[in-house]
Amino acid sequence: MNTIFKKEKTWIIASRTAMIIVLMALIRCIAECFRLNYYNETPPGFSDLKPFLLGSLSCSVALLGMVILHFFRANKTVSLTGILCVGILVYLKSTYM
Repeated sequence: MNTIFKKEKTWIIASRTAMIIVLMALIRCIAECFRLNYYNETPPGFSDLKPFLLGSLSCSVALLGMVILHFFRANKTVSLTGILCVGILVYLKSTYM
């Protein structure tokens, strides 16, 4: 019986870690827009900001879903959603940059 609780606790830790990683990715995507504005002499256009805005949108939707799923204790789904979100960010980076 203890092994069941240990496995569940492992998934809880993994899901919380995934939520923290996606939150840090969201902050990074939003901060990159301000960095581009600060270091360029001309203000960046929409085409320059598009990958970061799409990344922050996907991170925020994924994070909302992860928090809702965490309340329902679907910890495996939360972890898989975090992996999917990171995969989407990698795809966006390879496509737009």
